[in-house]
Amino acid sequence: MAEPQKMKRRKRTTIVLIVLGALILCVVLSIRSPINFVLDALLDPDPFDDRSFNQKVWLDHYEDWGIANPRGRMAYSVQKLLLDSRMTREEVIELLGPPEYGSEDSNFQYLLGPWSAFRMDYDFLIITFDEDDRVKDVRIIPT
Repeated sequence: MAEPQKMKRRKRTTIVLIVLGALILCVVLSIRSPINFVLDALLDPDPFDDRSFNQKVWLDHYEDWGIANPRGRMAYSVQKLLLDSRMTREEVIELLGPPEYGSEDSNFQYLLGPWSAFRMDYDFLIITFDEDDRVKDVRIIPT
C-alpha cells in the first residue's frame, strides 16, 4: 500500500514542478523587454552612433512609430552628412523624404524612434535652415 502512495506523491511533485517551471518561464518572458531596455541604456548609453546612414532603410521607416525603428542608430551619421554638405531644403527632401510629424517652415522633423533614456520617449531629428534655405543646424531631440 505504501508503494501507490509514493507514486501519487511523485506524480503530484512532477505536476507541481512542471506548473512552477511554466510560471517561471512566463514571468521571465514577460519581463524580458524591460530588462533589455535597461541593459541597452547601461551598455549602449549613446545609441545614435551605431550605424552609417542608409537611405533605403531610412525611407522604408517613414512615420514608423515602432520600437525597432532603425533610424535612431543612424542619427549621428545623418547629422554629420547634412552639416558637412549644407544641403538645400530640396536636397534634404530628396535624401530623407518629406519631413514628418510637427514640421514647420523653419525646420524639418524626422522621427527616429524611442532610443534615448529607457526607450520610452520618441526622439526626433530636427533640421533647421538658414535664410538661404541651406542646412544650418541638425539636432537630436527627445520628446
